[in-house]
Amino acid sequence: MAEGRELELLISHLKDVPISQEPDKYTQLFSNLHNHPLKKEIITGIFSNIDNTTVFLSTIPAYFKPDTVETDSSTVLSIISKSRDLCGEVSGNFDLLCKVLFKSLEGKKAQIEVKSAVFKIFEEIEFSTESIMYNSLSMLQYEHTTSILTETILYISALRKINVQSDKEEISAGVSDSNAKEENLLGEILEYLLQESEHSKDTVIQKNYSSLILKVCESIRQQGISDIINPLLQSITSEVQCIRNSASESAVSISKALKAQIEQERKGEKELATIISAVIERTMDVSPFCRGRAVQSLTDILCNNGILENLKERVYTSLHGRIMDKTQMVRKKTIIFFKRALESHPYVLDGGMLNLQRLKAHEKTDPAYYASATSFYQAIHTSVEVIKQLLKAGSKGEITEIIQYVSLCYSYGIENALEVFPSLFLFSWQRLTLDGRNAADVLSEEIRKMVDGNPKKLIDLLIHFDSDSLAYEGTIRDLTLRGILGIEAINTLFYQIDKEKDVLMHLRLLRRLSTTDRSVTESALPRIYAVLGKSTDRSIICEAIRILGNLDYRSGNSSETIRAVVNALSLADNNNLEIVQTVIDTAYLISMNPDELAVEVLDTLLASENPLPVIFAVGHIAIKQAVHLERVEAAWNNQAKTKTPVSASKKRKESISNMEIRERRLSVGSKRNSFKNTTEEQEEMADRVFFAKEHEILFGETSALKGLLDIVVTGIYSPDETVKKVSLLSLGKIMSISSECSSRFMNDVINILKTGSDHLQIIALVIIADSVMAFSSLVKNAGNSLFLPLKNQSEEVKMTALVLIRHLLRSGMVKVKDNYWALSLLLLDDSDIKATAQKLFEEAAERESPMKILCEVIKSYLIERHTLTASENEISQSKEDDHIDGHSKQSPHHLLVEVVKALTKITTITDMSKKIQEWSLSKSDALVTEVCTAIIEEIPKAPNTVQTA
Repeated sequence: MAEGRELELLISHLKDVPISQEPDKYTQLFSNLHNHPLKKEIITGIFSNIDNTTVFLSTIPAYFKPDTVETDSSTVLSIISKSRDLCGEVSGNFDLLCKVLFKSLEGKKAQIEVKSAVFKIFEEIEFSTESIMYNSLSMLQYEHTTSILTETILYISALRKINVQSDKEEISAGVSDSNAKEENLLGEILEYLLQESEHSKDTVIQKNYSSLILKVCESIRQQGISDIINPLLQSITSEVQCIRNSASESAVSISKALKAQIEQERKGEKELATIISAVIERTMDVSPFCRGRAVQSLTDILCNNGILENLKERVYTSLHGRIMDKTQMVRKKTIIFFKRALESHPYVLDGGMLNLQRLKAHEKTDPAYYASATSFYQAIHTSVEVIKQLLKAGSKGEITEIIQYVSLCYSYGIENALEVFPSLFLFSWQRLTLDGRNAADVLSEEIRKMVDGNPKKLIDLLIHFDSDSLAYEGTIRDLTLRGILGIEAINTLFYQIDKEKDVLMHLRLLRRLSTTDRSVTESALPRIYAVLGKSTDRSIICEAIRILGNLDYRSGNSSETIRAVVNALSLADNNNLEIVQTVIDTAYLISMNPDELAVEVLDTLLASENPLPVIFAVGHIAIKQAVHLERVEAAWNNQAKTKTPVSASKKRKESISNMEIRERRLSVGSKRNSFKNTTEEQEEMADRVFFAKEHEILFGETSALKGLLDIVVTGIYSPDETVKKVSLLSLGKIMSISSECSSRFMNDVINILKTGSDHLQIIALVIIADSVMAFSSLVKNAGNSLFLPLKNQSEEVKMTALVLIRHLLRSGMVKVKDNYWALSLLLLDDSDIKATAQKLFEEAAERESPMKILCEVIKSYLIERHTLTASENEISQSKEDDHIDGHSKQSPHHLLVEVVKALTKITTITDMSKKIQEWSLSKSDALVTEVCTAIIEEIPKAPNTVQTA
């Protein structure tokens, strides 16, 4: 009822009317009286109309509204006081009084005077447990009442315990003969509220109970801990997720209190073990939020030193499984758990180090310490092993925590921690960024902490990590740019080289470091000259020469640096081509006239009368000359641009990377001058210039390679397998820069692909793919030969062919056409080839419709079947049958059916049966109809086909 005339009429009507005559009217009045300006006077007047205590106590709760704020406490205090007096007069109706008291606390802001008055009555009157539970449940319906409800039930239960204790003392003193009743009021209330909230299915009540159990556990005193154990355990195993979550969080507070109780009174260990065991079980909860909360709770309990010794192994074992959890949040929290465990571990006899050899010394002197420390070491060691599996699976979401944890493991002496770093280098190299943190920054900072300012330790650590990978080199670059690999580390590196200790490994590190900081190379020159003068180890000499290639200036061919490089060729022979490659690479990096130096290199090798180094050098110099020519042209172009003023908005990148130069050169045959708009005449002229340049590189009068091409071509027909392999590699390099040679020798390469050994076939595949990318317009049919090895018995050859085909398909350099059947058979392979083939067909389905691909597979299958003779067909079919174990051989097309099933797992085809039937009818061919019928019969067995009515 709204305020106004109706309310005034009701007040007038009830004036001097006994409350027992109009209880409904009085209830209506109380419920609408809250905002009346004279409510205090009206209620005082109503007190004179009370002729029945029960009726008054039943109707007055209507006055209290949980969503209102009482500005004046005097009205509520008068109601509480009158209700208390009435119950005292009749010595009854205490359950109704209890309801009034709880209702008076339901307001959004319970005033301190009201709370004091209510709590004073709780001290005077011992209400029934049932009444307290019922009214607590009523109060639990509102979110804002959980705090006051927590205070209320804790206060009442504390009073009840005091009364029980007092009764016990009276009995022991002989004052009273009554039996003191053991009662756990708090536990009973919480268990009742838990049961009702679960049965109600009301999410508001369930959420409020979860908040209540958390607040009770945080607020309860030491004396009441035992009362909360059972409700807490029941809440941890509740069917409601939010309750389980809050209960797991509440376990932290209770565990801390129990741990203190154990230390002070030496009791509570059993209860603590029970609670921790319950939380451990929650780490395998169906809800990821509950699993994460359980792990977080165990972490907090661990930091409070609350995990009992006999439970530690169980905790560690349980959390090992959570490192590989499917939810990132859980994985991250689990890694943080082990990190906290390591940071706060109590095994300090060896300065906190957890080295097994050191721990072994305590086996006899302190067996308990040794057993506990060893168990902890094994737990940490196992966690690192699981993290290695996690990284291998490709997980990246918790990379920051992993880097920090593994770094900490190394600092504490966990042996297998260093094995994780190669994977971390990969993520750092990929510039992975999560939560605003760059993996490279985190990794660099952790490595700095690991070495703790010790340059020798840093050098030893980096040498240990040396995996000769791009990711490792990227890490060296990051450490150099951040100043972590600074002058002290460089001086330590020089010192180790001077001592001639592990020279090769230290030279490798110096080479990678000088790639980023080229000034280091200049400082290292005396040592490099000394190494080249003393050493006879070819690997060491190669590394020293590569370091010279990092000089930031070019030298004349008569300089000491160039002479030192060329003199190393005296060690080249048929078994060591690496030194030839290194000399040529370095010559083109630091020589002022590399083409002239190339002539000298070839003359030196020819004089040695070893054919293999010469053959290798011809191909390598050819491709180096082409790249060098591109560099010269780029430099001239840049120089010309600097003379022509341009606006700042039109500036382009002046430096061109090696990779971009190579891509431009390789794209001449198919994407001429794609970087700018040109006319056909300009394109034709550009082609002529390119062909003239490539001809001059190989066959010109001033070319260092003039007359040496025949040596390479002759080598591919040599009976010596090594000579043939090196010659083919060299020829491939020449073909990649020369359209003339690519056209001329392509048939020879294809013949080697058909008849050569596995190694030669792999080289031939790469040559063909490279030529197709560079000169697709000149070698149109060469791409089809890439499909030939798909029927090869060698897994390596098949995989190489498949990877190259997939790469060329992306750019449209090759067409599958009639080779779909050979490709689709790889879907039935049991090796890693199957996964690559699936990705190829997935990408193909993005370019064209899956139904079209299926039709092409069927057509390719029929062409393959048609080309075989009857006998060959039987042999081929019997071999193909080996792909499928246990498949019925009654259908002559069962292999095609299996391929179609594999395809339908990759792509979804709607109305597949209908579409195949329509396609077969359009062909009007009996064999096509037969094949399609066999497929349609198996359609219902395929998982990804969508059939519509």
